[in-house]
Order: sequence, then structure tokens, then C-alpha cells
Amino acid sequence: MRIKTITLAILTLCLACSTQASDRKLYFSLDGGMTLNSSTTFESFAGITPNSTIKFNNGGRFGLTAGYAVNDWFALELESGFGSAFVKSFTGGAAVTAADTSVSQVPFLVNAIFRVPTNSKFVPYLGVGAGGSASVFNTDLLTVAGSGVAVSGADATMVLAAQGVAGFRFDISERVALGINYKYFYAGAPEWNSVTTIRMGKMEFHSFNLALNFKF
Repeated sequence: MRIKTITLAILTLCLACSTQASDRKLYFSLDGGMTLNSSTTFESFAGITPNSTIKFNNGGRFGLTAGYAVNDWFALELESGFGSAFVKSFTGGAAVTAADTSVSQVPFLVNAIFRVPTNSKFVPYLGVGAGGSASVFNTDLLTVAGSGVAVSGADATMVLAAQGVAGFRFDISERVALGINYKYFYAGAPEWNSVTTIRMGKMEFHSFNLALNFKF
């Protein structure tokens, strides 16, 4: 009788632990990696139109995400982070001189994540996100031939932003998962007006990231 009681207690405890694990809907994620940055246009500087193409060096990013798993196949997330791209060159149009010039993004996104239930530790997913981004321009020196203006310093403005994501995670325990993802990030055309008007075209970034996920 005592053995049966102990066995029943153990089974009950295991069932409770299993139920608790399946109810862990809240999670936090850290991810980061390399970004491949598409070129954009230099549309306005101090009242002139440079008509130049801006090429960026490859850069890096990291992200912080808080999510809630509505069910096995759908989750909602809030995401922020930081990514930066340094200007590599200006080609075509007016002669542009730039020293240590970069454009950074601080996104604020709401994501919808669609998971593929596999009944295993391997979970692929796709997602889309939308919101805004603080677009930050920073330069040690920027001049355009014919403008008579030299700019240095930093400025920030808000733009519309969106992203797409695809990846997978692998559950290494009930609470911790590792994964890999690809993210396409779009930021609308920024305009900065701190010293003089600087306007660029829309910006696109492709990133490949490692991700660490914690479930609560």
C-alpha cells in the first residue's frame, strides 16, 4: 500500500511538472550577428541634390525580444535592439567627402511569429514585424562639393520600419533553446535637420544571427 502511494505521488508530481513546462508561454530572446547592408541614395544635403549612391560596409546588430506563445504555432513579440552600418563610399553625382560616417537603427517592433509544430526539440518558424525605428546619423565630417557646408556630429529621427524573419530553434532544456535566424529589415527614408537638412533613401539590411531563448 505504501509503495502504491509513493508511486502515485511520483506520477502526480511528474504530471504537474509536465503541465507546468507546457504552460511556459512567456519567453525572452537575445540574438545578434552580421548584417549585409544594401546601398541607398543620398537625396538632399544643404539644399542641393547630390544624386549619389551610398554604399555601406557590412556591420553588426543585436536584438532583445519579449514574447508570449499564444499556442504551439503562434506567438506575439515586442522587439528592440541596435544595428549600425558605416559608409563605405559615395558614387556618382556630386563629390562627397565623408569621415567616419555611419547610420544606425534602433527598432521598436511588434512581431507575429508562426511556428511549425514538430513534436520534437527542433522548431522552425517564420515571422513578420512592423513598427518604427530611431534612425541615427553620425559623422566626424561630411561635405558635398558646391554646398559650402561641413557637418559633424549626430542626429536622430523616427521612421517607419518592418521586418521578416525565418529560422529555427533547438530546445536544449525545458527553459533554454538555441537557434539561428535570418532577418530582413526595412527602414523608411530618414531626414535629419540638426545642422542642415540631410535626407537619404529607404534602407534595407539582411542579417544572419545566433539566438538564445529563455522560457518562463
